[in-house]
Amino acid sequence: MSVFILHVLPWLTMGTETVLKRLVGKTDVEDALARLDALTKEENLMAVARTLEVVHHVDDSVTTIKEIIHDVDGNVKAMKELTHHVDQSVSVIKEVISDVGSDAKVPRSSRTTSTRTWL
Repeated sequence: MSVFILHVLPWLTMGTETVLKRLVGKTDVEDALARLDALTKEENLMAVARTLEVVHHVDDSVTTIKEIIHDVDGNVKAMKELTHHVDQSVSVIKEVISDVGSDAKVPRSSRTTSTRTWL
């Protein structure tokens, strides 16, 4: 009876499914599926890590582009200011030219008289 208890009783206490799996050797399939599941999870984590790396790279690129655009905006503002100053200078030159032009249209006789007086 003790042989029965030592050898048969453990088999009876296990579930029927487990006994059949052990008898047929199906635990290898379960082990392989568990390993495949672990590898799939690891692959997913690696894909997420790579995606995160790419996103950080894109974020850095966007930040650099923002800085460049800010610099270009500053240059455009400076050019507008310079152009405004040049426009003002051109307006002054036009006024001076128009004043000189009106003096140049003075009749010759009046110019000669004033020149004679001076000499």
